Amino acid sequence: MTRRLWWTAAAACICLSTSVLFARQGVVKTRDGKTIEGDIEERPDQVVVTIRGIKTAVNRDNIEGQVEYFDNVQARYQDKVSKLPAKPTAEDHLALARWCFETRQYDLALQEIEKARRIEPNSADAATLEQTVSAQRRLDKTRAAGNNPGTGATTTTPPRPPAGGGNTGGAPAAAPGGQEKATYLTADDINVIRQSEWRENDTVVPRAVVPAKVRKDFLTANALDPADFASRTPPQQAFIVLRDGTPEMRKEVRLTTDPQSLAEFRRSVQPLVLNNCATAGCHGGHSAGRFFLYANNPEREDVAYTNFYILQHYRQSLPGHEGEYAMIDRTYPDRSLLAQFALAPDAAELKHPPVKGQTYRGVAANKSAPGYKTIVGWMKDLQAGEPNYGITYKLPTSSKTATPVTPKPADPKAAPAPPAKGAPAAGTGAGGTPAAAPPAKSPPATVNPTPAPPKSGPGSTGNK
Repeated sequence: MTRRLWWTAAAACICLSTSVLFARQGVVKTRDGKTIEGDIEERPDQVVVTIRGIKTAVNRDNIEGQVEYFDNVQARYQDKVSKLPAKPTAEDHLALARWCFETRQYDLALQEIEKARRIEPNSADAATLEQTVSAQRRLDKTRAAGNNPGTGATTTTPPRPPAGGGNTGGAPAAAPGGQEKATYLTADDINVIRQSEWRENDTVVPRAVVPAKVRKDFLTANALDPADFASRTPPQQAFIVLRDGTPEMRKEVRLTTDPQSLAEFRRSVQPLVLNNCATAGCHGGHSAGRFFLYANNPEREDVAYTNFYILQHYRQSLPGHEGEYAMIDRTYPDRSLLAQFALAPDAAELKHPPVKGQTYRGVAANKSAPGYKTIVGWMKDLQAGEPNYGITYKLPTSSKTATPVTPKPADPKAAPAPPAKGAPAAGTGAGGTPAAAPPAKSPPATVNPTPAPPKSGPGSTGNK
């Protein structure tokens, strides 16, 4: 009997190792028109795509057609080159360079940037992308050398702080650049943010765990049919509990991967911001001032979520403008500091403060530049309304504690419902037209209770 159990355990380990070992490069196309490329791991209910160490889970119901595989990155690159127009434009080469950057093919990325420059020698987008690629390559080399001095090999990612003790217990790590001690959000904090930022119609749905006791208590409290509830997928069950359950039940629901907006932040927005803003001479070092981001190990979820939280809560007043402006503005994304500071000074309405000893250029020459579009498009896709995470966290280098206003206790079922289907998105007016620009003086930020998830649930077909 013991031998049989041993062989069973060994077989399970082999299967698990095989699934990781044989993750293949491939492409997933979603029903809403997105294309996601990376290391593919197929599961019964989801396809997990790993890009730059970040896992993105896509429900099979949201995948258009079949997963397309290719032998290796070099083969995929040659395939993309073969599909370029007979006379490719500078933007064609820059698009290919961005793909090379995402797959860590930095030399190929720089080659494509050089080809773009031959067509448009004064391309600001090419200069910005070259800076981003070079900075990331240096960061990767520094990290590899730091992890294994003299060997050139990398080790596993350092362990995250334990749940409940990320920013209070133990000795926090030293922050780079001589800043105060580094403190990160805890696992519980991250779970709260994932729950708050999960939207009904997301293509990328997080993996969810609802404890058996929570399911039982929820079914009893709401007099639901156990068989009908069991027929739903784990994410759908979790979404329903988050919508209709008590605060105690919601707290026990664990989301183990990122919702769509946070996956996009970690994959596209954070690298853009860190490589251009959080360098040692700027907001990642001695000159960070009140605004500081963590640039070391950004692929770690505690680091990434801490940076997201900092961006979400940071506000600043500017000379010549009344009031404060938010780094992330979900209602008027193009008026956010993140979007405005991404622009070159001559294209921005809100100018980045002078940088001592440097000429500030921004990451986007104008509002048509890919970097600007990435940032604004991501903000438009965030959950509508100002979030109330209920997290207390001291922003780095700031004496203020970002403590959201706690709303008065209320029946969870009385929480404000999300916008009805067909309602205009944040930042748009009736008919999808752009909303009027905000007044010169930004209104004070309001913090609302976390919106209750919609009735249908993620990935629901509406017939269950």
